[in-house]
Amino acid sequence: VQRGGLRGAVAAHGCTVASAFACPIACAADLATLGFGELSVLTYTHDQDSLYGAIYSGYTCGGSSDYCNEAFTALTCPETCTGLTDHDAVAAEMFSVADC
Repeated sequence: VQRGGLRGAVAAHGCTVASAFACPIACAADLATLGFGELSVLTYTHDQDSLYGAIYSGYTCGGSSDYCNEAFTALTCPETCTGLTDHDAVAAEMFSVADC
């Protein structure tokens, strides 16, 4: 997979809520349209229950601690998973690209 692969996929197909959260720079033009407010470091250090529930049909971070080995769960639920994840790992796992 070539570097910048998600940028090419985004250009061709647009961002989803999941790809925008994982790769906010690559999806910057779509953040407001997808319902995101200001994303900051604090966003990525606190559990994002509403986002997680929107993607995983009503589940919450607290109820999903068994899935912290999945990159997107670890990224979306850092308090529950007690650690941050590499955004590039999320891109690789979810979108089959090496980096954002």
